[in-house]
Amino acid sequence: MVLDISRIPNRGLGRWLRLPLAILPDGMVLPVLQGPLRGKRWIKGSSNNGCWLGSYESTKSRLFARLIEAGDVVYDLGANVGYYTMIAAVRTWGSGQVHAFEPAPRNLDLLRQHLVLNRISNVEIHAVAVTDHSGSEAFHDGDNPSMGQIRADGRMRVPTIRLDDLVFSKGLRSPDIIKMDIEGGSTARWWERGQSSRNIIR
Repeated sequence: MVLDISRIPNRGLGRWLRLPLAILPDGMVLPVLQGPLRGKRWIKGSSNNGCWLGSYESTKSRLFARLIEAGDVVYDLGANVGYYTMIAAVRTWGSGQVHAFEPAPRNLDLLRQHLVLNRISNVEIHAVAVTDHSGSEAFHDGDNPSMGQIRADGRMRVPTIRLDDLVFSKGLRSPDIIKMDIEGGSTARWWERGQSSRNIIR
């Protein structure tokens, strides 16, 4: 059973349960309390408090963890600060490999910090946005760092990559699992070229 404070109304008991969230400062390193990353270390304020409470997208994250087998190759498209990246890294430990794709500088810094804090070494970070071509695009990071997206009015430019170029040109292993959280972005349908992924989670 997962305790999800976000489902408890913000009054009475709910208000008391949320009190530590306001007291604990952002930047503090906390243990993840439950879920697939239980016992791992998380930087408060890097993302939703549910990440270190272990209740963030609990149904989806537990399904994601169950789908991954030891030795799998996982592509995390839109890795943000690393919640799903870390789940994949833990589940594939050994001969497995995780490729984390994230274009936003703020998120990349926190993603790297989370990997170092947890001594995770089977993740390769790609500081790019995945789209249907390799090059660069305008990127809108917005007020919420979890909602960045390629957009014509974006205030920064980020490099982009097509998965075909990465897999077929650079000789990387094709993925067994793909997780995509890219705010409506498009990807090349590289799996039509003779490759297949066991599962794609959006």
